[in-house]
Amino acid sequence: MADMLIGVQPWMTPNYVIGKMPPRPRQEGFHEGPKWALSEVEADVLAALCDQFRAEVFEKAGKPDPALVRTTYTVSAVAHREGK
Repeated sequence: MADMLIGVQPWMTPNYVIGKMPPRPRQEGFHEGPKWALSEVEADVLAALCDQFRAEVFEKAGKPDPALVRTTYTVSAVAHREGK
């Protein structure tokens, strides 16, 4: 069987984040949490959200994250060169 190369669309980047809200009784209806534009969110919070998303994607795919494998290899190689 011949392999086919198919391009994939990148994921849509959100414009905002949604705050977590405590659960409400069902009879109150649906209430969406507060929203903040990405520009209003601290960089470390955005980085944590991106890290969490990346980890979940590779976990769902059942594949190791190449960035983590590459980082581990680089650290090991540096330690070896420095005689550690």
